[in-house]
Amino acid sequence: MPKALRKKEREYLKKVGKRIEALRKSLEMSQDDLAEKIGMDRGTVANLERGKTNSVFATFFRVADALNVSLDVLFDTGRNTNSDICTQIMFELEKHAESNPDLLQRMLAFLRGIPKVKSGK
Repeated sequence: MPKALRKKEREYLKKVGKRIEALRKSLEMSQDDLAEKIGMDRGTVANLERGKTNSVFATFFRVADALNVSLDVLFDTGRNTNSDICTQIMFELEKHAESNPDLLQRMLAFLRGIPKVKSGK
């Protein structure tokens, strides 16, 4: 496996781990609580949150990378909540920002220019 991909995998796994930790904490769950819910031990949860994982996840990451899609596309559950859509938008922006550095600034300016729609409630 190329070194660049391993580095990319490690960075992604760390991001995922931080998200897992943040979500767990937002639900006021301990690592033990989450471990019990997923049928694993606390050490496994700790490893996930630190970005350490087994080879199965790394394999899916490599497949997604080779197909130039996000893991969200591979694991499409059919749920398109606002959070899911925001995650997909961020992934696409990050993917294109490397080759087009001012893209994020242009997108931010565009979004700030959209008038807010008031709810009919």
